[in-house]
Amino acid sequence: MELCSLTCSVWQKVLCYIKSCRFDAQYIPFTIREVRDFISYWVSEVLPNAKYLPELFDCDDFASLFRALMVRHTGKNAVFFVAGALYYGDEFLGLHAWVAVVTVKGVYFIEPQTGDMFPAKCHAESRDGFYYDTLFFIG
Repeated sequence: MELCSLTCSVWQKVLCYIKSCRFDAQYIPFTIREVRDFISYWVSEVLPNAKYLPELFDCDDFASLFRALMVRHTGKNAVFFVAGALYYGDEFLGLHAWVAVVTVKGVYFIEPQTGDMFPAKCHAESRDGFYYDTLFFIG
């Protein structure tokens, strides 16, 4: 799947193609079970020890740590750092970082600060009502 197709506008697609970086020649997709098992591990073992510290250990650090541990834990690499815009309703909350995983059933976004997993798309909505608009991927 072409990840930049998940962006919302032509401008975002152009930015995505320019800024996105893929470091591996081949990506091994996850099963849904593998993703859910890792999220369970993440929520029970990692999140209790990961304290949010504004500007020091915040969204980009949670996303980077999630990505690194998922690759290490599963031996698969189809997990990407995502940078984009975060909204609640129509209110722009600011730039944000999260992860995208490519599975055999499609692409999903994961919010590393909560473990919430939801289908990746333009203006993707999490279970708690936040909207995620992708700008670019790194992975």
